[in-house]
This record gives sequence, C-alpha cells and structure tokens, in this order.
Amino acid sequence: MVSAPAWGAGGCGFEPRHPDIIMKNKTLYQSFKNAYEGIKYSVLNQRNIKIMILFSFCAIFLGFYFRISLEKWLALIILMGLVLSLELLNTSIELLTDHISEKSFDPHIKKIKDTSAGAVLLIAFFSLVAGFLIFLK
Repeated sequence: MVSAPAWGAGGCGFEPRHPDIIMKNKTLYQSFKNAYEGIKYSVLNQRNIKIMILFSFCAIFLGFYFRISLEKWLALIILMGLVLSLELLNTSIELLTDHISEKSFDPHIKKIKDTSAGAVLLIAFFSLVAGFLIFLK
C-alpha cells in the first residue's frame, strides 16, 4: 500500500500538510537557485543527461568546425535545448513515480516511465536526423 504523499490533506491534494513546507519560491533568486539544483542533481546522478551533454558538445564542436550558418546554429541550439530539457523532465517523472510507488513494481508506473522515456527517445532521434541534415553541406 502506498503511503499518503507529503502534499494534501484530502480534497484536491494541494494544501501543504506542514507549515514549513513551501510550495512557491519567495524570490526570483530562489526560483533560479532551485532550478540550478535540479540541473546539478541530474548532471551528477543521471547517466543519460551526461550522454546528451556529450553529444551537445560534439554538435557545438562540429558547428564551429563546419562553420555553419546562423540559421543552422539556431536550429542546433533549439534542438539541444529541447533534448536536454525533455531529459530533465523525464528524470523528474522518474523520481516522482519512484517516490509514489516506493520503488516497488507497478504496471501503471511502468507505462508512465516508458512513455516518458519514449518522448526523450523521439526527440533524440529526430534531433540526430536534423543534425545530420545540418552538417551535410
């Protein structure tokens, strides 16, 4: 049986149970700090984001090597941002579902995680195809 989540006292599930739990950042600085912490966690703990960062550096190197046009740089930057952002989102979905399921097998959680990973696979595949097109002269 899954224990009750830290959020919600019943009803809609968005009320904090404890007064020390803060749902919203109080400052813009705190928002950026929390976002940085999430990125840092993923880079230090997730294999796939490291691989995608390596591919991004390779694409940047190739962009300089082939002296691609501004339009191609824009496409490359947007694609790298999409891939990395979607991988971060996938990581957060995996962490959340692991927490909810208490890391025990649940076929519904598996479908959620597989679908999320599939989204990353699709954007990575289409970015790779676009990358080949960008670097073909």
